[in-house]
Amino acid sequence: MQLAIVFMALARMNLIMMRRYAFDWIARAASSYFLFAFAFAGYSVYASSRTSYGSDVEGLTIGILVFGYAVGVFYQLSTLVMQEAAQGTLEQLAMNPFGLSGALFMRTTSHAILHLGVTIALLFCMMATTGLWLSIDFVSFLPLLLISAISIQGAGLAVAGLAILFKRIQSAFFAFQVSILALAFLPSEGWLQLAPLSYGAEMIRRVSLQGQTLADLSLYDWTHLCLVSVAWVLIGFLAFELADRKARTDALLGHY
Repeated sequence: MQLAIVFMALARMNLIMMRRYAFDWIARAASSYFLFAFAFAGYSVYASSRTSYGSDVEGLTIGILVFGYAVGVFYQLSTLVMQEAAQGTLEQLAMNPFGLSGALFMRTTSHAILHLGVTIALLFCMMATTGLWLSIDFVSFLPLLLISAISIQGAGLAVAGLAILFKRIQSAFFAFQVSILALAFLPSEGWLQLAPLSYGAEMIRRVSLQGQTLADLSLYDWTHLCLVSVAWVLIGFLAFELADRKARTDALLGHY
């Protein structure tokens, strides 16, 4: 009950922030769209005569959509820590019954759920731009997207720990963004199957491009996806708690 109350309060806070700073999230969505538009325009010039053109564009659409959603979830954690530290409210957020890491994780989870509407709208804009309309089963697509985002939240928690210690880590964001781009597009093979997002993105491609449903995915697929997501969440919580403890010991939590 207490968990539900805290989660709903944080979700309401996200709604208020989205309404108050609407230009910010609209600009982020527009950035993802323009990234896709430029990539599509460049690809169309050089590959429009290829027989696999249609399937390649469909893969590009899904890849950039997953990439944009994952980047939004990933950055939400670290930017939230930096904003709360700059505003002097980070210690207040840490006073909830579930600790600072729990509050951040729940707030990011609510943000990920709310952001699904923006993602769906962005998908339809992309399909309208390409003229290729995917017959996506959203009952299969959306749960996979959410579960895949959980592993990214775990990685984001670890980076948020760095933000607590060093306050400003924007210089490293480009490296994180390139890494997420690679995980969203590269085939999930070998060690990449253990990386956050990678296996989930592979399952999303199968559902979106090959017409599979949740029932068509094997028990191994679900087990692997869930275990990787849980493992990265545990790694993220551990790294964040260590950073949080270090920040409290050195009296850095309330300083910016």
